[in-house]
Amino acid sequence: MSVKCRILKGGYCEITQCYGGSNNHLGTDIVGKGYTLDTVLAHSDGTVCLVQTGHRNNQGSTGMASYGNMVKIDHGRGCFTLYAHLDTVNVKNGQKVAKGQVLGYMGNTGNSYGGHTHFEVFINNNRVDSGPYLDKDLYTTVTMPKPVTKNNKVEQVEVLCNDTLRVRSAHAINDNNIIGLAVKGFYNIVSTFKDKSYTWYEIEKGKWVASVSGCLTYHSIKKEEPKQDNKDIMISELKNQISTLEKEKQKLSDKNKLLEEENKSLREQDNEFITFVTPKNGLYGIHLKQDEILKYEKR
Repeated sequence: MSVKCRILKGGYCEITQCYGGSNNHLGTDIVGKGYTLDTVLAHSDGTVCLVQTGHRNNQGSTGMASYGNMVKIDHGRGCFTLYAHLDTVNVKNGQKVAKGQVLGYMGNTGNSYGGHTHFEVFINNNRVDSGPYLDKDLYTTVTMPKPVTKNNKVEQVEVLCNDTLRVRSAHAINDNNIIGLAVKGFYNIVSTFKDKSYTWYEIEKGKWVASVSGCLTYHSIKKEEPKQDNKDIMISELKNQISTLEKEKQKLSDKNKLLEEENKSLREQDNEFITFVTPKNGLYGIHLKQDEILKYEKR
């Protein structure tokens, strides 16, 4: 039964051998629809990082020779695809290629027992089952859920890195559960889960991100101060005015005390008098206190 296949020009392929199994097959072997040969296309945009040519059929060969003529593409973010057993190769090492660009034609080179293409996929620099990626993006930027507006009334996470933080279908580190990459922005938290290494946040049903250092920030709900009605505001203002008046009253009271002390001192000074008499030879002064009487008579 043929399945959709973006790496063949015909758009469909037949799987002749799956990934894994008893012989630990490292890729997925395919041929064109109806078991025919077909043109091989680039899975996604990227840069050719390895080209191997000049090989013929060499059954039983091992190592790199077993791939025959092959192309490997670096798609960035730790993603690679590999296409082996090609008859011809149409690209060069270091060349940038676009999704759907012709890489070569299906062949029977290397350790091969019939015309086909051996397809491998690397995610996070690790080889994974390539079967699901015959018609699936390696990493997609998550467009749903879209980032939301910052809201202090709900729990949110803020993604700080663009197209770097991986979104997974479950709260576990597994190369096969990566469903995309998060866009920078704020996301409402549906639920949380903590394991030994990470705190996981579900930003939409079945879409999880982990608390990777430097790429994700948690925002808690901020408690708002209770709003005051007009009556409360007026009472508060009156209390402030009363407090200000009491302070002014105290200042006046302190000032009045100082004035009273000064007046007392002046009154005490006024209670003493000096009387002068002027004989021929000079001035003489006599100190009199209040209520004392100076008597003098002529001799």
